[in-house]
Amino acid sequence: EEEVCNQCQATAAQAHQFFASQESFKSAKAVLGEHICSAFGAHNNACNEFANLAIPAVFGELALIFGNTAAACNDLGFCRTGGAPISRPVITQPLASIWQKAGTVQGGQQLMSCFECTLSVDALLEEMTNNRVKQAADLRDVICPKFPSNWTLGCNDFLNQYLPTVLAMTYEQFDGKAVCAKMHTCESKGTFPVAAQTNTKSQGCASCSHMQSFFAENALAFHGHAMEAIRENVCQALPVSYHRLCTRVATNVSGRLLNDFSLAARMGALCPAVC
Repeated sequence: EEEVCNQCQATAAQAHQFFASQESFKSAKAVLGEHICSAFGAHNNACNEFANLAIPAVFGELALIFGNTAAACNDLGFCRTGGAPISRPVITQPLASIWQKAGTVQGGQQLMSCFECTLSVDALLEEMTNNRVKQAADLRDVICPKFPSNWTLGCNDFLNQYLPTVLAMTYEQFDGKAVCAKMHTCESKGTFPVAAQTNTKSQGCASCSHMQSFFAENALAFHGHAMEAIRENVCQALPVSYHRLCTRVATNVSGRLLNDFSLAARMGALCPAVC
């Protein structure tokens, strides 16, 4: 039993070194930037700014947790000593009442969720536009083989030459704000084409500023809800022996992340990358 405890603590010490390493942080940020943020198109900088905020918070808390090797291994049931209490946050108000405080941006014409929808759709449209050549090739490989063999070469040449342009022109007809208005995510007083002519950048900045103020005041109120969501949807799905350690990670990491997020919002650091 003592040998198992010692082996666990040695492994926890290695985990601590990994999460405390600047090289690990840089690698995680590079992976996030290459495989996730690169898909955000014009909002790539905003994604990278979030990564700069989130990764140090997550890695920092994990380094602290595994730095206390005795407590980590006690949580896993491999050691009988060294246990530390878990200070789980108390939920003080329903989640719905927190979101109700978000309200609308100046003028009352755009809900907070509208910004999130517009951000996602604009990023998707830009990603699709940037990948139009590959999309055209994929469509060509599906369409041209359907024609008689003596038409295949001509079909390939025609689609290679014109289809990327057609796709680009098609995507340009859409706009994130207009799409979200059509989905009833954004309030709109005009028709779909009129909405497409609005200045989405200025509206996005207004929404972001409003969201920034909202999170500056309310981010910490999400802690209990975030921890419970992780515990119920992640920790409970793990083997029982991992429940306590997972709960500690969920509590500490979500608290650190929301605290840093709230601080960044109070400093006005969330929107420059978007605006």
